[in-house]
Amino acid sequence: MISAALLLVAYALSFPGSLGFSRVSEVVGIKAQEGFLAAAGLPGGAGRERKRSLLFRDGSVLYEDGIALSRPDSPIKTIVNAGRGRYLIKGSAISFSTSDAGRLEGRAYTVRSPLWSLPEWLLLGAWALAGLASAIALR
Repeated sequence: MISAALLLVAYALSFPGSLGFSRVSEVVGIKAQEGFLAAAGLPGGAGRERKRSLLFRDGSVLYEDGIALSRPDSPIKTIVNAGRGRYLIKGSAISFSTSDAGRLEGRAYTVRSPLWSLPEWLLLGAWALAGLASAIALR
């Protein structure tokens, strides 16, 4: 029982957005750039992501009129040249294109971001503890 609880805690700490522990912020100050590229600052209240190298990320998601854009982490050059809902959230900036290569006017953009982002070493410790408890429980 304790091992299951520890696994749930490790999961919740690592991926809060997937469990609904997230906030939605409106993207304002959007400016059209070259090609299909549009850019804006990350809204206040939207969390900054920590880099992860061993665990999957639980990153921010950009929505256009309530529908998630499906191509995150796209290179800027690809966004400029190809468009089609590609986006990149890096630091405090959002670079993106509309989903259909259309105009920005009349569209609402929001960002859903996890409520917290803990250091990866802490998350790995939580997973190790949960794994150890599970191994002991299986003995």
